[in-house]
Amino acid sequence: MKRKFQNFISLFPVQLFFLHLRKNHLQVLIWVLLGLLLTGAVANKFGIKYLFLDPEYLGSVNFGSFLFMGAAYGAFLMTWNITSYLLNSFRFPFLASLGRPFIKFCFNNSIIPLAFMALYFGTFIRFQSYNEFATEIDIIIFCLGFVSGFCLTIFLTFVYFVLTNKNVFKFIKNEKPLAPQGMLDYASDRQTAKSGYHYSPYIINRVQFYLTERIKWRRIRRVEHYPPEVLQKVFRQHHINALMLQVVFILSLFTLALLIDHEWFRIPAGASIFILFALLISVAGALKYWLRNWSILALIVFLMIINAATSNERLKYQNKAYGMSYEKGRTPYTHEKFNEIASIENYNEDVRNTLEILEKWKTKHEKLGIEKPKMVLLGSSGGGMRAALWTTRVIQQLDSVTNGQLFENTVLMSGASGGMLGAAYMREVYLQSKLNPFLHNIQDTAHLEEMSRDLQNAIAFTIVVNDIFLPWMKFEDEGNKYQKDRGYIFEKQLIDNTDSLFSKRIKDYKEDEKNAIVPMMFFTPVVVNDVRRMVISPQGVSYMMKPANGFTKANKIEIDAVDFGRMFVDQDAYNLRLTTALRMNATYPYILPNVNLPSTPVVEVMDAGWRDNYGSEASFRFMNVFKDWIKENTSGVIVVQIRGAEKIEPLEIKKQGAIGKIFSPIGLASHQMEIQDFNQDARLNMLYDVLGEDMVHPVYFVYEPQDEKQRASMSWHLTTREKDDILRAIRISKNQTSLATVKALLESQGNYIKDGKLLSTESRNEIIELKD
Repeated sequence: MKRKFQNFISLFPVQLFFLHLRKNHLQVLIWVLLGLLLTGAVANKFGIKYLFLDPEYLGSVNFGSFLFMGAAYGAFLMTWNITSYLLNSFRFPFLASLGRPFIKFCFNNSIIPLAFMALYFGTFIRFQSYNEFATEIDIIIFCLGFVSGFCLTIFLTFVYFVLTNKNVFKFIKNEKPLAPQGMLDYASDRQTAKSGYHYSPYIINRVQFYLTERIKWRRIRRVEHYPPEVLQKVFRQHHINALMLQVVFILSLFTLALLIDHEWFRIPAGASIFILFALLISVAGALKYWLRNWSILALIVFLMIINAATSNERLKYQNKAYGMSYEKGRTPYTHEKFNEIASIENYNEDVRNTLEILEKWKTKHEKLGIEKPKMVLLGSSGGGMRAALWTTRVIQQLDSVTNGQLFENTVLMSGASGGMLGAAYMREVYLQSKLNPFLHNIQDTAHLEEMSRDLQNAIAFTIVVNDIFLPWMKFEDEGNKYQKDRGYIFEKQLIDNTDSLFSKRIKDYKEDEKNAIVPMMFFTPVVVNDVRRMVISPQGVSYMMKPANGFTKANKIEIDAVDFGRMFVDQDAYNLRLTTALRMNATYPYILPNVNLPSTPVVEVMDAGWRDNYGSEASFRFMNVFKDWIKENTSGVIVVQIRGAEKIEPLEIKKQGAIGKIFSPIGLASHQMEIQDFNQDARLNMLYDVLGEDMVHPVYFVYEPQDEKQRASMSWHLTTREKDDILRAIRISKNQTSLATVKALLESQGNYIKDGKLLSTESRNEIIELKD
């Protein structure tokens, strides 16, 4: 038994495995991190595991998408092997005497890669069967795709090394006879010490067998009799070849960056991550190889230099708001500027203009015999693609149960992140349906499919091949130049996914909103620098900059929001792309870049959800400003809130140990949504007092998964099971009750009056048909 154990320990693969655990901690940690991402142990909430388990290429999961995954994994594996060879081959001098030494090294360095592949196949097969309802044939095709891509990369790499690598016999003309096993020539030993080349007695004594390409065990050759300088030449030549291949991998990323506009070259996001980690291993290995013990210090200095260089205004990369001019000077971002915009004159003008919109909205209903219509204010919470699809689904159902009257009664739409993608999309569909009802129908199920199409693949791909090197390519938009980055590709993919319905500017909605053809829409991204909100609208909205009473009580109530249009009017604020407004409203850290605005000092904006995830703050302030008009001209306000989570969740108090208590104040950040809910309820209560309890009707639509453990992630990608789960959520009893509530409230609005008599719903529908 002891001898068997000794023989097992003496195997080259086993010794390599232990060597990695002892020496190559960073490389091992990268494998561990990949495994954690793959299984969802890390970043599961954001759906990172789906990038590996459900890869998309050209909008579908198929043989081709897994072919890219296999090829990328092969590239990652070979980078790992090349780096390991660079750092560790000198520890195993016997490699220099073998034919095709690098290939043999790869076969023996396969314990960790094979373990990861086993984990990957087991996880993805289970995932595809459960979440994507894949058949056995589908899974076989996916596996063949992955294996084909993997083998192709491995084959090409091996061919390269077979053609370029030389062994020791290529460097000596006359091969010396082998020395007896286990004996060292004294002169050779002195020469070894003199040259600086060090044979590790531990390795020589421990490694006895290696694995060949034909999966057979062979005893190692002794190489103590070879001149050390010859062995050095062998490994130096191998290392140069390995470094050349790493350069090729890096150049391939730059090449792909040139092609990000072409969908055919956007490989699956999971493949992009494999390439990214391959690059990290390559850079870390190169630093350690060239600098040895100085590598950590060199890395710190390098990062400090990069940070200092990118802090320079000329070199600093800043994502910009597409459509705005950064060449027409910068507007001051100061309290004086805020007060100028929030002047009583601007306040009165903007209130007057919005009252004209409300009057036109009311006139529409009066023509239908509705004396006091119900006003709908619709808010939608954030949550990536999940929120976008859920919002689209709820709006379609509301439009259906109200006989097409949802948008007719809606005055304002607001919210955060993905929810606003769905809201803005359905508003544009509604507008197009009014212009051409034969081509556009709100109830078309194609809208659900379009709003659930993948956005994550393009973003992740662009981060890997472009953004990590600092975006350097540019594009032009109406004479203004901007850099291409993941923000650019997000907008491009969003326009492609929605059949170009989002190819508009903020100013394009000005007249339609002004004439009450479509509801107003407020985008409210948060200023990172001071937590104020930017209120983006084609209308003047200075009245949203602080609570209504603050305009009559100078210096008593601080300005907590900025009218974006008035603030940046000289920088073409109203020419802002609709997709950019949506992106600014949905900028989650790292996933999308913060948008820098043309101000002095420069400020950045990001996701509206950090202050108002449900759109309630914007809705309640709007109601407070126009409370007198609402009381006089409407029969109440329906506050529709489309949420990605239950409003009142089960109480869960976690016990904390000594270490946990140290970080408990930081843990408050994870309860941000609960804090917003509490603040929302406080404002709602004040509105009950101002307008009257019978005038305010909050209605909630909540995405509630069938299985809480299978809740759809907050990423920009959804699986088939997640899509089905989101669509089915409208059927749960609480959401059906909410649908019935909105329907009943709209059917009772202000009463349908004709000749002094109350009309039935059927009679009212007849009036609508005659009107059409």
